[in-house]
Amino acid sequence: MPFTRGPLRFLTDGSPKSLAALAQVHAYAGALGRGTTLILRVPRTDQPTMIEKRVAMVRKYLAPEFADLPIIGVRPAEFRPALRQAAADEGGIVALVRRSSGFGLAGSSEYERLLFDEPLPLLLIPPGSSVAPIRRVLFPADLATRSEILLDQTAALCAQLGAELHLLHVYGSEPVVRSAAEQAERSALKSPYELLARDQAAFRALHERATAAGVTVVAGTAEGIAHTQILAYAEKLSIDLIVMASHGPRSTGDIIGGTTTARVIRASRVLVLAAFV
Repeated sequence: MPFTRGPLRFLTDGSPKSLAALAQVHAYAGALGRGTTLILRVPRTDQPTMIEKRVAMVRKYLAPEFADLPIIGVRPAEFRPALRQAAADEGGIVALVRRSSGFGLAGSSEYERLLFDEPLPLLLIPPGSSVAPIRRVLFPADLATRSEILLDQTAALCAQLGAELHLLHVYGSEPVVRSAAEQAERSALKSPYELLARDQAAFRALHERATAAGVTVVAGTAEGIAHTQILAYAEKLSIDLIVMASHGPRSTGDIIGGTTTARVIRASRVLVLAAFV
């Protein structure tokens, strides 16, 4: 799941509407300090020679500055194996331009299916967003130990970009996916005050962990509904990129209305980089 190396892999069907977003995607690849690869999805009936022709056709209509970008043509049956092989070989990020911000059941959008089923993290780009250097990165910390690897990668990315890392923990009633050991530890605590002290200590430890990576860290907390507070923080502090660890649906509300990550993606005005952990 490393996203500190490897290209930005832009998924396209080769249509003019899809390729119109290439300039934006390529600019974001530059902002993240990496190259761009096009993943061209072709009909299942295409034979290898026809796939080559489709790739050549797409390349013909690319602007001159994109003429040398790698293009990989894949049929539906080859698409997911290709992503898994890419993850094993060199990592990277799958880039999608967000097409809808509406309501939907968990797993009903393509980005959620890719997020839950594939190993590469997803970069969701708001349509029409302006490209700017990434100077402030927000990592919503749910205090689950399984999210710590993603925090380490986020800190490493901030070090690469010279960006400021913001840690935010939202106190609320939404469940967090925890390991059996974490659940047992929390169950042994005798009062809400002990749980709060435990969470505060865990948040301080994350702050120290990120600071040890050599980046400037700003830490904050909020109370309320997680996705609402995350979006409000991003707006108030002019965040350029939100990095989120997703654990999949955890409740009936997640299934009906979408997970916290999905809700942030739908409404965010800035980039969201999401990884399933």
